[in-house]
Amino acid sequence: DEFIYLFTHYAKHYRDAGIGVKHITDFYVFLDKYSLDWDYVNKELKSLQLYDFWCATKNVLKAWFGNGEWDEKTAFITKRIFSGGAYGSYEKHVLSDGVKLSKSTKNARMKKLWQGVFPPFQALKQKYRFLKYLPFLLPIAWIFHWTSVIFNPKRISRKKNELNAISNGNIKAYQDELNYVGLDFNFK
Repeated sequence: DEFIYLFTHYAKHYRDAGIGVKHITDFYVFLDKYSLDWDYVNKELKSLQLYDFWCATKNVLKAWFGNGEWDEKTAFITKRIFSGGAYGSYEKHVLSDGVKLSKSTKNARMKKLWQGVFPPFQALKQKYRFLKYLPFLLPIAWIFHWTSVIFNPKRISRKKNELNAISNGNIKAYQDELNYVGLDFNFK
């Protein structure tokens, strides 16, 4: 169960923005130290629809640390790991966020714009602690948010760049990359 948790956590990070080398080395150390019931693990990963991604990751582990073959998918995942730094790339995070906002690429840009103007309660609750106790003051928190954005030109520029990155073509290409390695947006 601990391995399944580690793997789903890794898959979430890979999907949301990318991962660093540490995740792969952690799997190598974990699998070197512990014996697992692979029938159980595989059954659980299949039920979570992560089995194909596990197979691709297992091939990366074999190629990096064993006698595994380097195929196109292994090279693709390796390139993605090394190009993302320790926590992935900002561009992939923006695309991932766009896909999460809208399961189809049609409304992703509009939903991202709407979320920028009217951030959800949960996001603002972390920034403005008074919302935890006084949730009916959400409209006032939106006003605070708008004020903080208006007087911060860098933030406006960053949000504009995010919206420009969320295009139908970019989101579709990102979804195709994830599907290629056996990963989808079927988990939170």
